[in-house]
Amino acid sequence: MVCIFPEGIPSRKKKLMRGKTGVARLVLNGRVPVVPVGIKGTREIWSKERPFPKLRRRITIKIGAPLNFNKYSKKRDDYETLEHVTTNIMEHIADLLGAKYSYTKHH
Repeated sequence: MVCIFPEGIPSRKKKLMRGKTGVARLVLNGRVPVVPVGIKGTREIWSKERPFPKLRRRITIKIGAPLNFNKYSKKRDDYETLEHVTTNIMEHIADLLGAKYSYTKHH
């Protein structure tokens, strides 16, 4: 099991950032499912602006159904496919958070 944050780094804004295609490369090369997870509330506990965490805050974690991208494994070197898989994963994470993923690119 591997936990990866497709955005790369935490956002300073309260919105999802663009997902990076590294997650798609791992998924397609490994032919493994993705379990999308949405996590809310971490910035309220600890951020770069705060030297110490605030421990009495609530974090919400929502776990989605596994996603399978094996049908794309033969196109694992195609950038459009990598973008499509990454966008699909990020849209599922956004749904779990009740947010919008504004970097949607359909092909």
